[in-house]
Formats: sequence, C-alpha cells, structure tokens
Amino acid sequence: MGYEFGSERPTSSAGNDYRERYHQGAVGVGFSPGWRTTIDLTYLFRYENYLEPSSVANFRTNRRDTVSQFAVSARRPLGTYLSVGLTYYGTIDDSNIAAFQYRRNIVAAELLFAY
Repeated sequence: MGYEFGSERPTSSAGNDYRERYHQGAVGVGFSPGWRTTIDLTYLFRYENYLEPSSVANFRTNRRDTVSQFAVSARRPLGTYLSVGLTYYGTIDDSNIAAFQYRRNIVAAELLFAY
C-alpha cells in the first residue's frame, strides 16, 4: 500500500500541455491457494491535474485524468530453476478531454529461468 504526490515538468518542445500535478495510491496482495501456485493482485489509482489549458481543447479547458491500473498474476514453479506464469495488465484512463481516454488490456505468458 502506498501514496505519492508529485509534479512533472515537460521538456520545452512539449509546451505546457503535459505540465501536471498528480496524486496516486497503490495497494497489492499476494497469496498461495495451494499447488505451489502464487497469486498476486495489485491496483493503482492516479489523479492527474494538468496545470495549463490543453492545446487539444483549443486552450479552453484544463485536462484532468483519472487512471486505474491493475494486474493479476499467477505463477507456479516447474522445477528448482524454472517457473511459468500468466499475468493480466489492465489500464483505464478517463479524461475530461476525449482524445486522451483509452483502455488497454495485456495478457503476458512468462517462462522464468532463475539460478
């Protein structure tokens, strides 16, 4: 579990469109349901407040985004040095300016060799 506050200053070539302040918090939990399997669940919420009117909105409104990111992973060892996993990553970005709204879903299959 955690919380962070910060601000980002873009490069001069990006102008003021991406100058922002944000607040974010995260929480996660991991457990084993048995069968030598590990399940991890994480969630991050981020509120982004852009400080200058957006050029995408013809400089009439400041951009505000709420972003939810979450991940669910399952891993199981196959031997001493080898394990297999499956992870789902999701992102939902809701913005008051439609051009910046998006949804992203990623599924990753993993084969891990560690010694």
